[in-house]
Amino acid sequence: MTGKTPSTSEHFPDVPLEVSTPVTLDEVRDSSNNLIDDNGITYDKTLTFKGTSEVNTDLRLRDGEIRLTEMTSNASGIWEKNFTLSDFRRYTIFAQEKFPPQNSSRRKIFVLATETPIINSVAGKDGAIEEGGTYDGDWAEITGNAPPNVEVEAFNGDTTTGKKALVNADGLFQLRLDELKTGQYNIKIKAPNNKESTVFRFTVAGDMPLSLDDVLDDDGNSVEEGDTTAQTTLTIKGKARNNGELTLLGGQPASVTVTAGDSGFWEHTFSDLPAALYSLTARTNYTPVETTAPRTFTVDSTIKPHSTRIYDTNGPIEDNGSTTQKYVYVRGVAAPLEAIKLKINGVIVEKAEPANDKGDWVKLVTGLIPGTRYAMSAVAQYGDNAESNTWTITVAPTKNSTER
Repeated sequence: MTGKTPSTSEHFPDVPLEVSTPVTLDEVRDSSNNLIDDNGITYDKTLTFKGTSEVNTDLRLRDGEIRLTEMTSNASGIWEKNFTLSDFRRYTIFAQEKFPPQNSSRRKIFVLATETPIINSVAGKDGAIEEGGTYDGDWAEITGNAPPNVEVEAFNGDTTTGKKALVNADGLFQLRLDELKTGQYNIKIKAPNNKESTVFRFTVAGDMPLSLDDVLDDDGNSVEEGDTTAQTTLTIKGKARNNGELTLLGGQPASVTVTAGDSGFWEHTFSDLPAALYSLTARTNYTPVETTAPRTFTVDSTIKPHSTRIYDTNGPIEDNGSTTQKYVYVRGVAAPLEAIKLKINGVIVEKAEPANDKGDWVKLVTGLIPGTRYAMSAVAQYGDNAESNTWTITVAPTKNSTER
């Protein structure tokens, strides 16, 4: 007896074998409909991806382990997705079924690059250097993006630093600046296509000069040299050597030791200052030759009028300056919600002007006579009727008055 091998076609003559439709990613095009080759380069972030799958199938577009977006194939099994990429780098894109068996397409590999160089970061011996920051090292390393496989060059302003770097195939570069000197740097990266990055600014400071730059009240307003303030909490700011110690003299208590930060900036807040005239100076503890100029201000519960200035429609007029206009605005500071009267050439104007809740006041003065000199000040209508500083201007003579 001989056996017979069964035939599939004999047992199941009318049942076809089930073959699933593969997922494909057939093409990638940019926003101008240009085809991006495998392992190619594009400078366009907005791309269109096209492929096929089983009909009406939910799919995901992926970059390696990263899910970029989702799409669904149509009744013909065709899918298309427009998507904007975010980062300049190499991408490995494929389409994958959202649900099991999660068949995937073949990968499309390409680089998204920039035609204009970009500075991504600048680092030094202590880590990142901030835009506009201060740095006390003698080298810095720049990383960024640029067109792949070209040489880029670093410029300080419009002057080349002589430092160049090759951009790799993924559009990335690293460039090191050596032998940095004290001063301001305005670094930009230039590509062979003459396109330049935005400027990255930082200051190299070995020993930053000592300075006392600002006195701020609780509202963040500057208390200028010679000003009076009713606030008793004031913050003093300045610069010194990075991490250098200094002594702030003339406060309460009589001296305070302050340490500058990594960037060379220092600050100290005085609280509960009694009413008094203050004259602050800063002196470094690391070199005897740096005593700053005194910063003088007064803390007083009753603020006397001060900071009187005169403006025309073009802006502030300098003290002893001139204007061609026949009306001006006089501005100043007094005690909040109190009033002042304007004194013009020794004569007090009858109508009082109120100050707002911050002490600011303004008065319009009209009818100025060409060829006349005016000295103006503010007289307090409270307390002991103190008078502010005087601001003097001249109204320029007109042509007709000159001829007469």
